[in-house]
Formats: sequence, C-alpha cells, structure tokens
Amino acid sequence: MTLTDKENIKLAIHREFGPLTDCNSELYDPLTPLLMLIFGFLTDDVAIELFKENRRACQDKKQFDSFAAIGNAIESEKVARSNFECPICMETKKGSKMTKLPCGHRICGPCVKSYYTSLIEEGSTSKIRCPNCEYREVDLNKFLSYSEMKKVSFTPAISFFRSILSPELCLRYEELFYSQAAVKLSQYCTNACVTCRRCDTWCVKDDLNDYMMQCAKCEHTFCFDCLHSWHGYSNYCGKKVVIPRQVVEEYLELDKESVNNERRKTLEAKFGKKNLELEANDYLADQMLDRAIAEKGSNLQRCPKCRTVVQRSEGCNKMKCAVCETMFCFLCGIELYPDDPYEHFRVPYSTCYARLFEGMAGVN
Repeated sequence: MTLTDKENIKLAIHREFGPLTDCNSELYDPLTPLLMLIFGFLTDDVAIELFKENRRACQDKKQFDSFAAIGNAIESEKVARSNFECPICMETKKGSKMTKLPCGHRICGPCVKSYYTSLIEEGSTSKIRCPNCEYREVDLNKFLSYSEMKKVSFTPAISFFRSILSPELCLRYEELFYSQAAVKLSQYCTNACVTCRRCDTWCVKDDLNDYMMQCAKCEHTFCFDCLHSWHGYSNYCGKKVVIPRQVVEEYLELDKESVNNERRKTLEAKFGKKNLELEANDYLADQMLDRAIAEKGSNLQRCPKCRTVVQRSEGCNKMKCAVCETMFCFLCGIELYPDDPYEHFRVPYSTCYARLFEGMAGVN
C-alpha cells in the first residue's frame, strides 16, 4: 500500500469509530469491544476504501503486479478448498488435487498422467484434448491467410505436458502432433509441406511462394521443387506442384474489387498469391498459343508429351520435339510410333494417310 492508502485507512477508521471513543458522544460506551470492531473493519471493510467502485488505478506496473499476485493467491486458495468432479474417474476431489487445463476444466492428477500417457503411446493425437470440451476439427477452408492457417494447424489443444509427463512422452507427443498436422496441411496446401530427404522430418513453408526449405532438425537446406540441395533462386529446376487448371480459371474470373474478394484470398492462402499469378500468366500465354496454333495456315504445333510448342519452318509432317525428343504428326498432333514413325502416313485408315509432305514448299 502507498502512504496515501494508509492515510485513507486511518481517516476511515477515525470516521467509523471516532464517535465510539468520544466521551461526549451518544454512541460512547466504555464496554464496547473497540479493538475487535477495528480488526473486523480492517479484514472485511477496508477494501472499500482501497477499491472505490471495485476498481483500482495502479501507479505503476510494480504495483499492478503486486495486486495481481495477491489476487492470484486468493483465487488459488479458494480453488484449493473447493470441490471438483474429475470427468474421467468421476470422483469428487479438492482443487489442490486437480490439474487445470488451458480451457479452464480440471482433471485429477492421477487421471491426467494415466489418460494422456495412454493416448500419446497409442499415437491418438486427435483425442489429446479436454474430455469436457466439444471437439471441432479445424476447417482450413475458412482461412484467408496462410500464416493464420499454419498457426492454428500447429497449435496443440493441450500444451501443459512438460510439468506433468516425462520428457520422453512430451517429445513423442510433439513429434506426433507436428507430423500429423503437417500431413493434414499438405493435403490442403499441396505446396506447403515436404519431408526432409536427410532426416525424414516434416518441413513447413513460412511463405508459400518460396521454394527454399531448411529442415529445423538437421538444418539441411534444399529445394522444395526438385528436393536436391539448395541451388539458388536463379537456377530453374522445374515445378513440383501444378495448380489445377480449374482453380486458375476460377482465380482469373474473380475481380479483386468485387464481393468475391474473400474467395480470392482463400485461394491465395491455399496456393500462394505469387504462385497463382504466375500460373495465371502461364495459362493466358498458353491460351494465346492455342489460338495461334488453331489459326488457318499456322506453322505451330504442340508436342503431345511435354506440350512444348514446335514451329515447322521446313521439311515433312513428321516432327521431333527438341525438348523430350518425342516424334509426332504436325497435322493432327498425335504421338508417332518410335520404331516406325512413318506408319501413320502409310496406313489407309489414318486421318493423315498420304499427307507426309502436305504443306511443304512446292507440294500441292
């Protein structure tokens, strides 16, 4: 208490009991148990003087911490004397024998150890929660931010084990929970998680658009796309995950300023904004190439295997992709039989029968 608090208490005592000590007062009685009344006032009523309207304006953090510690001590003592029913063994026990869960419910000490130990040993991480609370599985579709999605996915429902269970059990729980959370997240965000090729530990991206990964366990740094040791951002190694075409088409149709903006953010949280934009640009470029290929008199065609666009400047209609070396027909685009690529142009039932040299300069 401050000096002001003490002065206020003295004034309150004088105001309350002054007439009882004044011989000229009508309330004066020499047989009045004055000390008992004062002690009763100090224990039961003095708080009214210190906490006007049940509030207290602390002068600094130190004073606040002191009052908070007093409040916690009073609450702990009250809880220790209260009775609680354990939801597992159904026995009624004093609060001092109970363990408080983060949600506020309490379980008796023996049940906490036996119940959660058996669940961890079984690997049932989804059941490791308060038995009194309703279980609600996290719906990743509701998140508009990947960072929030990741935070919720990797925040366990129970997080007080270290002071109760053995270090070995705590470590097993952490590893099980982390790996199962990573599996679930990777099923929703296909380019969010991958296992380290050195120690097989799950690695989770902080940024969906980044493909440099570093294992938190063995510190191995590698590429998310090719899974080899990190080769830098300038060395392209190909994409490991391709965003579904229908997703890209939907993303292109969503206007940033429209009411569908929330759906747009949901897709960005799942696939990464930069990844979606790159896929959308590739999609639009691909559409333009398809239109160019379809134009009459076009000298462009796609490889049926790797989809690379090939341009015919001269020669016959038997083409060979310079990227994957697949042989295909320039006229219809189908892949040719490697051992006899000209068969397609010889057999009468083929749509390109006798059309091997069609379109060449000087050939009608």
